[in-house]
Amino acid sequence: MVPENLGFRMHALIRGWADFVIANRLAVLISVALFLVIALFTGPTTPYDNSTERYFVDGDPTIQDYDRLLDLFGDNEYLVIGFEAADEQADV
Repeated sequence: MVPENLGFRMHALIRGWADFVIANRLAVLISVALFLVIALFTGPTTPYDNSTERYFVDGDPTIQDYDRLLDLFGDNEYLVIGFEAADEQADV
């Protein structure tokens, strides 16, 4: 259930944030520039793993099916599933 005054509180929060940024624009710009420099220096060392295997828990029997898919197709990005409409149907 959403409180009735949530819209008023969100408006007050947004208005307060906007007033803060306008009143402290130089500090905000310097902070953003500083965070950007920090992000540029620390970004390359941040590990990133987008492999599908990381979503399987240890001992998951589904991993065998996934390994078979890789053996058959070479990569999981080449699998295409198609649906065909029955002869008497105009659409799927």
